[in-house]
Amino acid sequence: MSKSPRWRKKETEDLIFFLKTKPVIWDKSHEYYRNSKKREKALKEISKSLGIDRQRVTKKVENMIDNYYKVLSNVSGMRHWIFDLLDQFLKTDNYVSRVPPNECNGWAPIKAQRPCL
Repeated sequence: MSKSPRWRKKETEDLIFFLKTKPVIWDKSHEYYRNSKKREKALKEISKSLGIDRQRVTKKVENMIDNYYKVLSNVSGMRHWIFDLLDQFLKTDNYVSRVPPNECNGWAPIKAQRPCL
């Protein structure tokens, strides 16, 4: 089985641009988020716009969103340009709870808040 080609930065940026316009894929509060047919249709539209296989697009979207939430919960502050692009629209999602900043780690998800040492 051959490995799929690596995603180029421009392809990933374009994918994020199209993903932002399809909240049915990533917004858990969207009325059709749990409707697999509507989500699949949105992924097919993105795939067609990019000229990239739908399975490849689906896998990349899942990986990016998973990694986004891993980085979000990482208090060390390591960030990646993909995180910054996704953060522009995913951070407004209803299920990302934030607490006020503290002096040692700034804004962080509730599960990531730690007392200053």
